[in-house]
Amino acid sequence: MEIKDIYTEFGYRDFGPLMFGFCKWLEREIRAEDITKVFFLSRDGFFMKKVFDAVTVAEFDTHYLYASRRLLQVASICDKQTYENTVQTMYFPRTFKGSKLIKAWGCSTLLNEASVELKEKIINRNNLLDETEFKAFFEENRDEIIKNSLEEKRALIDYLKENSFEGKLAIVDIGWFGNMQNSLETILSNCDIDCEIYGYYLGVNPESNYFAKYKMRGFMFEPGKYEAFYKKEQFFENVLEVLFSAPHGSAAKYYYDGDEIKVQLEDSKYITTESFGNIKKIQDGAYEYCFDKVNGNNDIDEDTWEVSIHNIYRSLTYPKKKILDSVGELCLDEEEPVKLINARTTRYYIIHPKQFIRDFIDSYWKVGFMKKVIKLNLPYASILAKAKAMF
Repeated sequence: MEIKDIYTEFGYRDFGPLMFGFCKWLEREIRAEDITKVFFLSRDGFFMKKVFDAVTVAEFDTHYLYASRRLLQVASICDKQTYENTVQTMYFPRTFKGSKLIKAWGCSTLLNEASVELKEKIINRNNLLDETEFKAFFEENRDEIIKNSLEEKRALIDYLKENSFEGKLAIVDIGWFGNMQNSLETILSNCDIDCEIYGYYLGVNPESNYFAKYKMRGFMFEPGKYEAFYKKEQFFENVLEVLFSAPHGSAAKYYYDGDEIKVQLEDSKYITTESFGNIKKIQDGAYEYCFDKVNGNNDIDEDTWEVSIHNIYRSLTYPKKKILDSVGELCLDEEEPVKLINARTTRYYIIHPKQFIRDFIDSYWKVGFMKKVIKLNLPYASILAKAKAMF
């Protein structure tokens, strides 16, 4: 293909082989299980479905299902009942404000009732079970939380029925721990939808508590398979998440419009940004690579695991300056745009070494951060993996 810019080039040469390998692996896996109905979960599944539909035959019945951690977790609270069971199955960043925890319970009115101190308190996710103030607040408002959860669960079940979510089926997502599949399985175990779910993901974290419990597989890694690769991938995982950005906001709530179930999407200023425009170029390049593969216009005949990950692994663990200056400038879809690499000058860090540590911890692409600051061609992913194992 004619390379138009660095983003399209990265998409074609690096992201494209990963997408093609993943989709062909997915096709083989679901064929082996005799599955024809495939649900791609929003928002990561948007681009996955586009590529899968392009590289496979038409015998698969594919759907794009609006779902989010928030939707599924809130709808499953009524089945968990307690504070402990609720927070243990929710995903949170390493540290976050109390308002984020309260908002995760699904009732917008609770934020108005909570004290400023409670909303502004910084929580460490490892200490959630010890947060007695939040446990007490949950118990005080338990009836309201459960009532809202039951209402959202009812709407979710009707939405799933409307989309023929039943029988033997596959769900597809970027993955990591399997929290969304766990929420779905929990909800469906207590309703009148009869289905058998097989989860297929770009990767399943080797420490996932759900891998042995449910039917799930990971392409790049999973417990007991390619774990050595995961130890390095975790240092550029956020880059992969950004590459699967979708052209719409997160699914916020299911609601009834008469007898019809609709999905309320969060407003997304992100899709109007230059960063999202560049992500779209990367996706277009990857799609063109897959198109060329299907039509015999590409001289790489294999779609093995090694071939699929080789280019993107090299680019993101041994990044060249042009990758640091392009991919590193992409932003995460947060309330305020946050770059994958937000580094100061090397000279600044020599004078302020403590700030280097703080910025490294806050960095979303740690390998890229290290290379941009230190500039030497070193195996940063291996160094970071060994350091993490030591400490």
